[in-house]
Amino acid sequence: MNQVEAITMEELTALTASSDRVYMQSLMVRERLLGPGHKDTLFGLMYRGAVYADSHSYQRCVDLWKYAFNLHHCLNERVTQGGLHTLQTLCKLFLEINEEHSGGFTNEAVRYEDVSSIFNTICDDVEAIFLCRMNCIQQTASEEEFQTLAQNSTIIEYKLQRGGRSLAASLSNGSPDFVRQKRILLECGADVNASDDRKDTPLHLCSKLKKIVAPTELAKLAEVLIASGAHLDARNKRGKLASDGLTQLPLQLRPLDHVTLKCLAARMIKIRKIAYEGEVPESLHKFIELH
Repeated sequence: MNQVEAITMEELTALTASSDRVYMQSLMVRERLLGPGHKDTLFGLMYRGAVYADSHSYQRCVDLWKYAFNLHHCLNERVTQGGLHTLQTLCKLFLEINEEHSGGFTNEAVRYEDVSSIFNTICDDVEAIFLCRMNCIQQTASEEEFQTLAQNSTIIEYKLQRGGRSLAASLSNGSPDFVRQKRILLECGADVNASDDRKDTPLHLCSKLKKIVAPTELAKLAEVLIASGAHLDARNKRGKLASDGLTQLPLQLRPLDHVTLKCLAARMIKIRKIAYEGEVPESLHKFIELH
């Protein structure tokens, strides 16, 4: 909400000049006392947002309702019925803002970052559900039908830039067929070298799944990733190579056979901190950063 709860008497006194600021303080106090998941906390946010919308202060309404949705979502693994109601209300508001703006009745317009943040959250949840239930889907669909479903969905991406949850979710169900499932996703275009905010790639994550996946199955997954072009010398923010976590796996291939001269050159550029921007084609920048 970009608001700070008043602590001193001077801060409280300064608030009395604005009834709106006093009301916002009450919302913060309510959240602190009742907790972010309490129905009255969420109701207060939604009600105050509606007051803003009625007075055509649309952006303030969007900010409050997004905050309410994020509070609700953080407390639940997936979007719940309550969260869906908030989403429906937000979508209706976006349509209303667009109509008002198009008709010249308001200067406020729907902001891309508002729609994008909500949309990405929904996509992440749908993606996680899809990946966690792949084994069930395959039991009722042929491989061709399953592959068509994956190809026609935007959720086939690993989306590791949002924390790598998808790969972990798709493996955590313990399905004996998860290697085949990941191969299908790769064939459908998933980025085998996508990285999260810690620059961990799917190959980095293999070492983190040892507690929930048998070493032989994990080795098969690593081999599928490597055969699909995963870089063994991709380095995360802690300086760990993707190959560091593979030493204890019973791999049937030699990792060094899959490190190219191009990879070694990129690694030396990073180690020596050689300035390369403007010296090499821009298309190679992402490749160098990976190492």
